[in-house]
Amino acid sequence: MTTASQFIPIEKLDLPVRPSRQFRRVNSAFVESLTQELQKEPGGSHGCLFVVAKDIATKEEFDINKKDAYNYEVLGGTHLMLATKHLHSQEPENEYFSGRMVQMCCGHTDDQAIFLGAMYQNTTYREEVCFVSLCKYWVGTQSGNLVSWSVGFQTGTKNIQGQ
Repeated sequence: MTTASQFIPIEKLDLPVRPSRQFRRVNSAFVESLTQELQKEPGGSHGCLFVVAKDIATKEEFDINKKDAYNYEVLGGTHLMLATKHLHSQEPENEYFSGRMVQMCCGHTDDQAIFLGAMYQNTTYREEVCFVSLCKYWVGTQSGNLVSWSVGFQTGTKNIQGQ
């Protein structure tokens, strides 16, 4: 919807609407460790969350001027969001806990939501999810057994012979 990161109030950020849209289940111990880290360094660089605007099916429906009126499900960064919400409930006047910078999307299927959650993570699984998702949603070209694709900042080529 927008290439620029946006600040969204913490009250507008929630867990995915269904567990089938989560890349990773919530780990309470990890939320607690992030909470402690945020308390020590509230203004630190904690990265952008990956979010999807709820009840917005297409980017044409989204109005950036009304971004604070929408609610969002967090697909990447759920632990950071939960830690921030916890600290905001304890320190509502602290601007560092009043919201998070996000990258926004809209209108994603459950599989695409998992893909976005994986994009947030820097794991080997991310590459496998990218390839499977790209083949599943076919974005690119095929020449014989060679598949080439380009989605956002992910590009690549893979030989699919025997798959």
